[in-house]
Amino acid sequence: MKLTKENILAVISILAFIMSLLTWVHTWVCQRKRIRLSIIQYVQIDCWHILFMSIENLSRIPISISTIYAITENGKCVACKLIPETVLDITNRRGKEITSHEIRKSAQFPISISSLGGLSEYVVFEDHQNIFPIAPTEAIFQVCTNRGRAMKMKLLIGPPASPEEMF
Repeated sequence: MKLTKENILAVISILAFIMSLLTWVHTWVCQRKRIRLSIIQYVQIDCWHILFMSIENLSRIPISISTIYAITENGKCVACKLIPETVLDITNRRGKEITSHEIRKSAQFPISISSLGGLSEYVVFEDHQNIFPIAPTEAIFQVCTNRGRAMKMKLLIGPPASPEEMF
C-alpha cells in the first residue's frame, strides 16, 4: 500500500468515525437512566405499609422520581402517597417539661436526586386490597421518572419490623 494523499485521508476518516462512535457509546453508557432502590426496613401499621427505602442515582445526569407504584399479586398498580404523611411523632418528657420532639414524614414527590447521588426516604402505601402478602420476601415496584419509560424492579423485603424497631 502506497502512502498517497487518498490513502491517508481514508485512514484519517476511518479513525475519526471510530473515535466518534466510541465517544457516543461512552456518553450513552454514562448518561443513561440507572437508578437503584433497596428496602432497608418495612413495617405495617394499621392500613399503611411504610417502607424505608434507599434510592441511588447511578447516572451522571440528575433524575426526578415522580411516583412509585407497588404491583400487587394480581397485577394491579397501587401508587404511593405523594403528599408527605407523618410516620413518626415522638415527644420525650421529663416530668411536665418537653425535652425533645421529633417528627418524621414520608417522602414528598417528586424526589429529585443529583448525579451520582442518593438518599433515604420513607415511602408510604395505603393498604386497601392487601398490596403485600402476609410474609413478603420480595415485591415488584414500578418507578416513574422524568427520563423515559417507567422501570419495573423486583426488590427484596425482609420480615416486617415492629414500629419500635423501625423508628
